[in-house]
Amino acid sequence: MKRLLVVLVAVIAGGTWSRAEERTARRYDTIGGFSTASIFSLAQDKDGFLWAGIDGGGLARFDGHEFRRWAPQTLKSHVYFGRGVGEDLVLIVEPDTGAPGGNTLQSIAGDDVVPIDGPDGTRWSGVRDAAWDLGHRLWVARQTELFFRNDRGEWIPLASPLLTGNRIRRLAPNRQGGIFVVTHTGILSIDSRGVVSRIVETSLAADVVDRGDGSIFFVEKKPLGGAIFELRDGRTAELLFREANFVAFVLRGRTAWAAFDSGVVALRPREDREVLGPV
Repeated sequence: MKRLLVVLVAVIAGGTWSRAEERTARRYDTIGGFSTASIFSLAQDKDGFLWAGIDGGGLARFDGHEFRRWAPQTLKSHVYFGRGVGEDLVLIVEPDTGAPGGNTLQSIAGDDVVPIDGPDGTRWSGVRDAAWDLGHRLWVARQTELFFRNDRGEWIPLASPLLTGNRIRRLAPNRQGGIFVVTHTGILSIDSRGVVSRIVETSLAADVVDRGDGSIFFVEKKPLGGAIFELRDGRTAELLFREANFVAFVLRGRTAWAAFDSGVVALRPREDREVLGPV
């Protein structure tokens, strides 16, 4: 993911790009004194700070000039982030080598990080993904289990025949006040009342994003690259295929950015798509 660092920093920190606006790109080759910096994951918190999970383990925060290591004595494993614009940053932390239980959930606390308790009052384990919905509820997925945290801080399991035995890959907020669930059989949409429906049937779905204008984009990861599709009014159309490894969607305003390991694709309303990269 290192090759995407310059483009993704501009996308996340600067919002949408303008063809008439020139931006200065700067490459960052060190993190906290390390001679090389390979970015494993990237996120922005509600105060506007950029955070990077470091390939090889650890977390760094961008202070406006450089990336500095955060809680290096506590976080030594790979870190990636639950989705949520304007919400508390949720860290999904891989276990140390050989440690049982799978991924945990943690949050920033001062200059350190602290675990987020799970449904039984103990630490989360086996986490696949996490995301905030537009109603400020935090959702957490395990292998085939899905939970949300209610206003009282209680974790509520969501049961549905469409979820039973369905391996979860990714979570993303939708415009119905609920969540998208990307599984090994397709994409499910859950509204604010907890009603589950299947919107896409495919075994190749990797991620999904709701632009809010009736248009939903999703990506299928294939052996030779990633294909971007648009779902609108119940009809699916393939927009493009890129011979590169798909990483994730980032939504800024009305523009959906599809990040690949050789650049990004901008999907704007009423405009042609734009490919930026490779970088």
